[in-house]
Amino acid sequence: DSHREWVRFAGVDIPGIGSVSVESVRYTRAHLKNKKIWLWVDDDPWDSHGRLLGYVWTARPGYFDDEREMRLNLFNARLILNGYGRSVTIPSHSWRTERFIVFQDEARGHHRGLWKKR
Repeated sequence: DSHREWVRFAGVDIPGIGSVSVESVRYTRAHLKNKKIWLWVDDDPWDSHGRLLGYVWTARPGYFDDEREMRLNLFNARLILNGYGRSVTIPSHSWRTERFIVFQDEARGHHRGLWKKR
């Protein structure tokens, strides 16, 4: 049984314009289009604008808090690690913010995506 729903990546702010935005869309499509995902949402999965916020896993996680598993299979984390988005804390949706900040610092330190020297 398939169901389609637009999901905003929880904990990730993706630029709305510019080359990083275009690259982010391409990266997301290349890795998620027509693929099965495992979606995890908080108790209150909707933001103040009525958008569904979720954590998109490319493989069913065995342990949500395992950093290695997050790096490999949590697409939200991969967006940040590759510099296609920034870590953002949304009240009541702050799951793994500390890790996302570490991932952002790593992307910045390696000049990936948003953090490329231009």
